[in-house]
Amino acid sequence: MLSIMEPVRKRLKTGGRQSGTPNRVSADLRQALKQLAEGNADRVQEWLDRVAETDPAEALRLWLALLRFVTPTLQAAAIADLTWPKSVQEQLTAMTNAELMAVIRPEAQPPAALIEWKIEHDPILD
Repeated sequence: MLSIMEPVRKRLKTGGRQSGTPNRVSADLRQALKQLAEGNADRVQEWLDRVAETDPAEALRLWLALLRFVTPTLQAAAIADLTWPKSVQEQLTAMTNAELMAVIRPEAQPPAALIEWKIEHDPILD
């Protein structure tokens, strides 16, 4: 009997479809849908015009939905940050006192008086 802690061993694949090969039903269905679309391509414009008479927004939504099937899907691309770097003054203004102290004197700890004042005036510790 298998224990919960024992890993499940995978069986070796000995036959069947090769990895990545679509099954026959999917391939046949795709072919049938392709033939249906090609056979009605000339009627699509007529259908869209008819829908646009009563609801132009719906006609546009349908058109965009159809375009998904004939245009390649693009991957998202990272956009470089093209903003100007912050000035030194802006960078220093955005820093906390501890960050400033670390820049001014990286090896030094904040003065004991500052630590005591922070403990006395910290609303979280009250």
